[in-house]
Amino acid sequence: MESEDLMARGKTELDYLKIAKQRAHRPSQKKHFPKILVYSRNKKGKTTFSLSAGVDKTIVLDPEKGTDAMVAKDPHVWPVSKWEDVQEFWGAIRTMKLSPYELGTGKSKEPFEWVSADGLTKMNNMALKYIGRQAEERDLDRRPGIVDRRDYNKSGELMKDLINNLHSLKMRVVFTAQ
Repeated sequence: MESEDLMARGKTELDYLKIAKQRAHRPSQKKHFPKILVYSRNKKGKTTFSLSAGVDKTIVLDPEKGTDAMVAKDPHVWPVSKWEDVQEFWGAIRTMKLSPYELGTGKSKEPFEWVSADGLTKMNNMALKYIGRQAEERDLDRRPGIVDRRDYNKSGELMKDLINNLHSLKMRVVFTAQ
């Protein structure tokens, strides 16, 4: 009876050792993909900061057209004017193959290492309008342009999905907000 307990205990210990070997690591052996949030008023350098890792390594998701004046830096920009543009960006960036060469904006075939989600505040407004348009299409009695309280919850879910999706990328990400 004691030998059965020892065998059972030994098997348990072996299983835990196997788990430990799979999970334990050293920081030098693991690639790090930081996620950074920069929150400030407009025109304080958030976009410039997000490009500090290198212009050819970073793609800017830009709903505010703040990169239009950055002619000297000349960043790689994915312009966003509606929520559907954000969804298309996610479809492209999650392939992990998007590069300046693929976009036709540069010669480098190396995939982007950084994403700058430059303007979460504006993207949130786009998500709210997107939800409102969908609700207007479903409900003929709804007054156009009027935001319902439930719309805020639904647009918040879209934003959480966007942030979680970008956070799950094996890339470095800078989020900016006003």
